[in-house]
Amino acid sequence: MSAVLLGIIAGAVLASVLGVMHFEKVARRHGPRSCMRCSHFGMPQFQLVPIITMCIVMIVVMIESLGMFLALGEITGKRSTATR
Repeated sequence: MSAVLLGIIAGAVLASVLGVMHFEKVARRHGPRSCMRCSHFGMPQFQLVPIITMCIVMIVVMIESLGMFLALGEITGKRSTATR
């Protein structure tokens, strides 16, 4: 992942140097310090149904991952340290 991040940063710097990437519209629309404030987002809203849904989905993903690692340990003959 760090290679991807470094590639994005290097590409952005190179595009800025070559004049392909411009920020004039951002500066005109929002001002020089507007990136420092988040007033247009407002307060976060938490709703119970999406939270419960995400928790159920993540439990399913955790069980699936555990099963995959257990099966992989059986196939390779090496027991995972996480399942001991």
